[in-house]
Amino acid sequence: MIAQHETGTWLVQQAKNVGRNDICHMRLSDPSVVFPHLSALPWEEFDSGAQIWIRAHVSQCVDDPSGEIAALYLKREMQAERERQAVRQRAQLKPAGQNAKSFTQPKKKMCRDCLTDPLKGGSRCFVCDPH
Repeated sequence: MIAQHETGTWLVQQAKNVGRNDICHMRLSDPSVVFPHLSALPWEEFDSGAQIWIRAHVSQCVDDPSGEIAALYLKREMQAERERQAVRQRAQLKPAGQNAKSFTQPKKKMCRDCLTDPLKGGSRCFVCDPH
């Protein structure tokens, strides 16, 4: 959500933070404008690595009185969420055995010598016949 903080700075915040604090994703420090799309100043985003505010690469507020842009955005977000739900449902429908790879030890064949001499046979027989 875009909201104006008590200091006049415009903030892009999660709904839970609006009106409560200044925790935000982006900011526009121009308290002189009534609406953020009227500002000539650039938006800033927080660089968590450098711990500083930097100019946002591409961002612009536009006047959308008809709600056409917002409706298009909402439509795309709803479609993406339906696709994510479909992927989750398909994953839940798969039997557990299809998701996990199982490994079974190959059966060892005993050679003629191992069959006749029980002391030689058993786990050592793979030397005689690796199949």
